Amino acid sequence: MLTSCEDVPAPYELPWDGTIMKEAFTGSSYGDFSIITPEGVSWSVGSTYIQGSGYNSATKTNTVTRSYLISPEIDLSSVTSAYLQFKYIFRYANNEGENKVLITDSYTGNPETTEWTDITGQLTESSDWNTWSTYARSIPKEFIGKKNVQIAFFFSGTDKGSRTWEMKLLYVRQGEPASGSDEPEYSELEDGQYLNESFEKDFGRFNPYTIKGQPWTISYSTAKASGYVSSSKSNVESEAYIVSIPVDLTASQGAMLEFDVLSAYPDNEGEMRVLVTDNFNENEPNAAQWVDITGNTDKWATGDFNTFVKYQADIPAQFIGKDNVRVALYYTSPNTSSKTWEVKNLIMKEGQVPPAYGTYELPYTVAMLKELKAEEDGYAKGFIVGYVNDNGIATLSAEGAKAASWLLIADAASETNPSKMAAVYLNLGQVRNNISLNKKPENLGKEVILYGKVGAAKDNFKAVNNVSYAEIDGSAYGTKPEN
Repeated sequence: MLTSCEDVPAPYELPWDGTIMKEAFTGSSYGDFSIITPEGVSWSVGSTYIQGSGYNSATKTNTVTRSYLISPEIDLSSVTSAYLQFKYIFRYANNEGENKVLITDSYTGNPETTEWTDITGQLTESSDWNTWSTYARSIPKEFIGKKNVQIAFFFSGTDKGSRTWEMKLLYVRQGEPASGSDEPEYSELEDGQYLNESFEKDFGRFNPYTIKGQPWTISYSTAKASGYVSSSKSNVESEAYIVSIPVDLTASQGAMLEFDVLSAYPDNEGEMRVLVTDNFNENEPNAAQWVDITGNTDKWATGDFNTFVKYQADIPAQFIGKDNVRVALYYTSPNTSSKTWEVKNLIMKEGQVPPAYGTYELPYTVAMLKELKAEEDGYAKGFIVGYVNDNGIATLSAEGAKAASWLLIADAASETNPSKMAAVYLNLGQVRNNISLNKKPENLGKEVILYGKVGAAKDNFKAVNNVSYAEIDGSAYGTKPEN
């Protein structure tokens, strides 16, 4: 037993808790960090935190700003893993600007010319000034074992708006971050799935990359992209991605991507793309050799923020058998106007997209028409079983067909249940003259192929509206669409 007067055997050291670097940002100090501000307002220190914002509360104005908070060199040469952790408050995420956590092992002394790796991930927006979130992410493996690693925190804003970012209690520690932090906790995948993200609360296995302007956000349980800033009621020139983590398709025989999607303000400017690559560069997303699998986006414009349509596409054959495949959602818009894009329930899985119905080769059946959620141009087929009068009353015969415009079709010529029928509106001209029971009562019971607005409605029936082309008994009437 040692008393206070006795010599303490050397060395006398407290056990190492794994902390490699720490900075509390207390006492109005930013410690060994440096601040470099190429433009506008610098990071500022309070009594217990450091803050980045381009907003001046005294003048109630925003300043065009780019500012970096840069750590001293961090020695990771003797560890096999490490993570970054800090407390933060992040507010006004829909305002203009960017907030990034960056890392490098080749700092040039000028943050604008340094090659950084973005490890931001998804920051959690706070609703008040008292609730602190915890950021904790593993240091990427390419920096482990190096001595000259530096971390930077970057924020920017415009004169139209700015976010606010407060931080404190920063650590770099050996090991892996504890659960319950901002280190992503991915949802479980079912058999055959490579990705499965609802985008209800976060981006999950996707990471946002903002080239300029407005970033992707999580809004109303969707991943949302828009160049419109509600706080300033203006549009910002924007270009942004959300990109998946690498997917291993080496054992795949074929894979497909699907998600629920809507597009608002379709007459506004901008592009929405679905992309695939196997050579993604986190520092230069635009440098990847992207393959565009978007298809027709006109169907995404459903007319409101509640009606989603299903997007499906096969992953191109050139990526099957590869182990570093990523999919991305890409958005761009000018400063004059912008579309809004919302996506949810994204799944990448083994298999191929089922055949596309509504084509001439695969027309919709009546049963399929009843499952359609929105109108679209396409083909349908069925047997003529009767007609509908102007009052919406169905008659299952050709007798009394005074109105020539509306037919009833079903999947069987013998069908008598109106709930299994669809109404058909025939356009004036060849189609009506040769298909209607008013003109051709002998068509009752015959199969017909029709092109028009499928998924429409007539009284209590699903309908094929504005039929402009039809085939019956080997004869064609009207103008057949090119596609």
